[in-house]
Amino acid sequence: MEQETGILYDSEYWFAIPDSIFKVPDLSIAAQMIYIVLKKYVGGVGPSLQTLADESRISVNTAKRAVRELTKKKLLHVEARFIPELDI
Repeated sequence: MEQETGILYDSEYWFAIPDSIFKVPDLSIAAQMIYIVLKKYVGGVGPSLQTLADESRISVNTAKRAVRELTKKKLLHVEARFIPELDI
């Protein structure tokens, strides 16, 4: 990241965030941050929970709660990355 005239910017990657995320009633700041960080990964493989937490500057437990909050409000659909092996 470079700094020019006091503004930080990354010349390699930009993404849009709909301002409607800031108008969702009772949506926590943590959930908003998780949503914003996830927008960066649209079109690719989603980040791990640890990466989400690190990039949102929150704990993993707070990230888990925020993901549940977004899922409950139907702002996020979570899919497992793997299918656990069945113990037959």
